Amino acid sequence: MLSTVKQRPEYTFKHNQNLGRHGWLRLTPAYGVKLVEKLLTSVEPDAMILDPFSGTGTTGLVAAEQGKQPILFDINPFLVWLGTAKCRNYSKAEITDIRNRIKLAFKDYKALINQDNWIPAIFNIERWWSRHTLKLLTALRTALVNYFGEPENNHYSLVWIAFCRLIIETSSASFNHVSMSLQETVNQFDIEYTEELFLTILEFILKTAETNISGMITIIETDSKTLKRSSKFILYYW
Repeated sequence: MLSTVKQRPEYTFKHNQNLGRHGWLRLTPAYGVKLVEKLLTSVEPDAMILDPFSGTGTTGLVAAEQGKQPILFDINPFLVWLGTAKCRNYSKAEITDIRNRIKLAFKDYKALINQDNWIPAIFNIERWWSRHTLKLLTALRTALVNYFGEPENNHYSLVWIAFCRLIIETSSASFNHVSMSLQETVNQFDIEYTEELFLTILEFILKTAETNISGMITIIETDSKTLKRSSKFILYYW
């Protein structure tokens, strides 16, 4: 007789949501921090950790939080950008700069709502966001570009991670399971809710970014199929 295998949510993305940097942006395929911590207990303190498919950077971030020197690879430029932002240390001056600039951005935000702001060329985009919500999101994006520039590898990445999370949480996407699906109805959000949600997300990210990482992480955008095995590395394949 087959026995039932119980799900271990502490080993999945669900466990990461309130764990500092690990909870900045939820991408469903990510695995739990606890799983990485358990695997790293058998690794020597001075071991070099190589993750050739780093994804959102969970392995590298956990290793660096333990003072290790992980090297990460990923072929997806967005994930390399996200991983770099999650694994970077931020000064008090940089975080203060963001808090000051975001106040200025929101002074312009509402005035931009009725303007013709850029909308991404996504097929049937109103299946993801209502027309009204799109007006709010595109206006906010314009305001952020005006004060923080396009996303790059600098401390303003924290703002853009918050925006990424906002567009996910205001979309019709459902993440109640491993794969993503769309809800039957598309929600519509008002200005006050959108503003409050974004600022709450951003403050969570800024607050958790204040804690520095002791290890040093290297993230490289490349195809891991081009890498060669080496006995110098501890290999973790996910």
